[in-house]
Formats: sequence, structure tokens, C-alpha cells
Amino acid sequence: RNNIGNSIWNSYFKFCVIRNPFDKLISGFFFSEKKERTRSITDSMESPVKTVSGKSAEGENSIERFRSWVRNGNSIIDRDKYLINGEICVDYFIRYEDLENGIKHVCHVLDIPFEPERIPRLKSGIRERTIPVSDFYDEETIRIVNTIYELELKKFGYDMPKGPPAVPIPTMSRESDL
Repeated sequence: RNNIGNSIWNSYFKFCVIRNPFDKLISGFFFSEKKERTRSITDSMESPVKTVSGKSAEGENSIERFRSWVRNGNSIIDRDKYLINGEICVDYFIRYEDLENGIKHVCHVLDIPFEPERIPRLKSGIRERTIPVSDFYDEETIRIVNTIYELELKKFGYDMPKGPPAVPIPTMSRESDL
């Protein structure tokens, strides 16, 4: 905003994707674990989302390791994408769990063609999808999420997801997802 000035800034349609913190944190945990296990060229690329890292996770299974990871101070913070000086600075939030419809809305507002087949499925296959989100959490980790993500939970009405994990499904899958 400082670089382009208020006149241009205010004329732009600004949007970003928001995700349920309970779901986002699990996804971040699995991504973090995969990075620890496999070092590749993508590790040298800067992530658009900051991972606040504490100590590594310990445990016999993914649920125990996730809870340990959260208790050790790890989180995914992306408020800098939609807040300036503590105030919301975007015009529209696409909800991750309704990604396709959100992108469709943005395309409509910007008067550009909506091409759902071009929506990529990035980082798919990293996370275990057989365990419901609620199974990863216990009372302590729920309290931690409620504290860290109070803004997102209140502003966007998010709560602990019920049932299977949210997976936005584009209308067409890519060969790399098969």
C-alpha cells in the first residue's frame, strides 16, 4: 500500500484465501514433517506463509506428534496477508473449504473468465486424510488454537470441523494428482 499509494490501493480489488485454523494447523504440521523427511529444491524457496517454529514433534503416531508439535509452540501465521496495522486490508476472503466458488466470485468481480479446470491442487497427498480433524486435538491443543487464532475464529466463524477433513475439489483433477 505504501509503495503504490492510497489512490491505486483503494481502486484495486484485494482478496485472499482464509482457512479454518484447526484444519490449517494440521496441514502445516504434515507439510513441516514432510520437509523434515525429504529435503528438495523446494525447501530453498521462501514460503508465502510463515511457520512459527518451536521444538520438533515427538510421538508414536501422527496424532501424538501433531499434539506435541502444537504444544511445542509451532503454528502457521498468515495474518500479514490480510491485515495492515491490525486492520483488514482486503475486500474479499475466499474460504478454502469453498475454494472453487470463491475463485468464481473473484473472476466475476474482475470480469475475467472462470476456468475451474485451471485451479491447481498444490501440496495434495502430503496429509493423512483418513483421520477426522477433531481426532487430532485434545483439550490442551484446542485451548492453544483458540488462543493463537482467536481473531480468525471470531471474524470468520470457524470452529472445530465435524467429520472428515475439508478438501476443496476442483472440477477436473490433474495427472499429477492421480
